[in-house]
Amino acid sequence: MRIGIDMVGIDRMAIILNKEPIMKRLFTIYELEIINKAPQIKKSRIAAEIFASKEAVVKAFGTGFDLEMRPNCIEIRLSRNEENYVRFLGSAKKTVEMLGIKMVRLSTDSTCKMAVACVIVE
Repeated sequence: MRIGIDMVGIDRMAIILNKEPIMKRLFTIYELEIINKAPQIKKSRIAAEIFASKEAVVKAFGTGFDLEMRPNCIEIRLSRNEENYVRFLGSAKKTVEMLGIKMVRLSTDSTCKMAVACVIVE
């Protein structure tokens, strides 16, 4: 079992929300749709929770972001009513298989200033 934790400043995420090339490198199409559909007041918080989750995932894996484990190859599906879900796409999926990861658990939370994510992998 491994654990990864990360925090992202919501104000920091607000700065990049309007920078489309950066957003496309950090988020999947699904995540961009969720962020863009959110009320303006929630966009930065949602983006920060998603990105903190991605950082926590790569910390738990011990890989960091690299050519195989890119931010836009890790898809975070946040849910307030159900369990959060992490989906791996493309080369990240191969890395997960190579590492023998069978389970990824994700918990997130946020305040008005910070988003935090904790990931447990087995």
